[in-house]
Amino acid sequence: ETFATEPAELFEESPVRLFDDPANDWRLLMQLYGLEDILWIGDKYDSGCGHERNFRRVADWLRESNAPGPLVCPNTFKTGVHSRSNANVMNFRFLVVESDTLAKNAIVGVFAWMRHFLRLRAAVDTAGKSIHGWFDYPTTPALHELKNILPNLGCDPALFKPSQPCRLPGARRGDKTQALLYLDLEGVGYE
Repeated sequence: ETFATEPAELFEESPVRLFDDPANDWRLLMQLYGLEDILWIGDKYDSGCGHERNFRRVADWLRESNAPGPLVCPNTFKTGVHSRSNANVMNFRFLVVESDTLAKNAIVGVFAWMRHFLRLRAAVDTAGKSIHGWFDYPTTPALHELKNILPNLGCDPALFKPSQPCRLPGARRGDKTQALLYLDLEGVGYE
């Protein structure tokens, strides 16, 4: 309750001004990565044999005209893999925090608390009932503490799995578009 914040306030604090069409937000999110980084983008079950196209370099994803899928894995993958598994994760880039039980202002409050010790890179309105906060991946001691604290605050523990997908901004979800509320690109990606 101490940190409860309205999503509109987070939007106003965004270092990158997000006034363009939300359908292009996925391209902005890609700027958190290097052009050679391998990302998985797709739908929940787009993994395994026959899903090699779901694992591509950022430079290749950027050739798409629209958001290439509703979900993205926040961590990068090894070259040549076709299975979205923890063993195939190359680099731990971002910890995504979200909750299906907390109200939007409460989860943004959790982000505000976390910003005291981790850098918030992005916040994605899922076009549903939640917001996903993308933080620089924490050090091991902090990660262990967060694994204990965040579920007790109502956050989803599944997102501690390195290969867990989360919502890609710019993709459609029903009649709405998943959209960025916040983006900080300082010192990361290909800018």
